[in-house]
Amino acid sequence: MTRRRPADVRRSRARLRRLAGIARPALLVVVLPVAALGALGLTPPQVLALVPLGAAVAATVAGIGHEGSPQGPGSRRVVALAAAWGALAVPFLAGVPPAGSAGAVAVGLVVVLGGVVAVDALGRALERAPVEAVRAAAGELSLAELCVQWRLTEEALGPGARPGARADALAVRGVLLDEFASRDPAGLAQWLHQGSADPPEHWSGQDAPR
Repeated sequence: MTRRRPADVRRSRARLRRLAGIARPALLVVVLPVAALGALGLTPPQVLALVPLGAAVAATVAGIGHEGSPQGPGSRRVVALAAAWGALAVPFLAGVPPAGSAGAVAVGLVVVLGGVVAVDALGRALERAPVEAVRAAAGELSLAELCVQWRLTEEALGPGARPGARADALAVRGVLLDEFASRDPAGLAQWLHQGSADPPEHWSGQDAPR
């Protein structure tokens, strides 16, 4: 089985982020007209009851699912965006039936565009909390695969990296160093003594899991 190189993974992530950057405003273009139509068909009591409910449910789900401090600016932004989309969902769903075939097309576009945005969001969440994922999988990875994980942290440790990403990358490297020590302590000691940035070449050729 062909394994993806770190550069390939980074390029795939970059492409997904570009697509998500297009999908987010496109979602608004699709949702807002249908939501405006739906809002015209809702009574004031329905708006007052259902719109805040949709916002509250979406914000609660986002708050539970989001990694990080609930008081951090990143968390507050995620919750606020989820609340806004939850509020829009109510008039949007109300506007689908009167929109007819255009409403059906809008639903299809929301599913496709929303899927792109959701996959990108999931990838970002995994990048924000990679330590547990690496720790859970480390025992099943070969030395070559562990070396790939090591190289994937290089970008987060480079100039201009976010402090949070740098801290995560260092924590991941700590997990990988522990795994290297359990697999090949002599090789690890020699590597650290040499001061090389990249893992030893002979590790990259060892594909069998432990």
